[in-house]
Amino acid sequence: MKHVIHPQLFAGLPYEFRQDIVMINTYEKGELHCVLDTILACTQVTEDEFFSKCKKRDIVEARMLFTVTCRELLWHRIKVIGKFIGRHHATVIHHTKTVEGLAKVDKYFRQLYDRCLDQAETSLSKHGFEHKRALRSQVQQTRSTNGRATQRLVFTQKTSR
Repeated sequence: MKHVIHPQLFAGLPYEFRQDIVMINTYEKGELHCVLDTILACTQVTEDEFFSKCKKRDIVEARMLFTVTCRELLWHRIKVIGKFIGRHHATVIHHTKTVEGLAKVDKYFRQLYDRCLDQAETSLSKHGFEHKRALRSQVQQTRSTNGRATQRLVFTQKTSR
């Protein structure tokens, strides 16, 4: 059930109480759980392992994919995502930077990342959740004038509607 509160009363609450109400309303929509289920299915990680303190590579990759997918599709604040997975918001920032780097050099990880994004987008649409997917990054090989191959990060427009 969504916590409905009068806007004037909400504005008068202390910051911590307002943030708690925002967090509760965000979690109860179910969109984060929908993305989580998709990521867990793609990566073959259990929910207990995902929320544990374990730092095995496959479990950490699942967390990274979850945080980046939520940022890209749902545009949630990093504090909300961090609180959902039981981590600090700085961890979400670190995951975002790490995924950008890994996607450039690791072909397997890039394929997993794209598959998770596509399946999460399909799952969100199927369950009726709104999502946004404005810019999608990809690495393209180009040839310069002197014949040397170079790579550059290109953002392409891809909308979900």
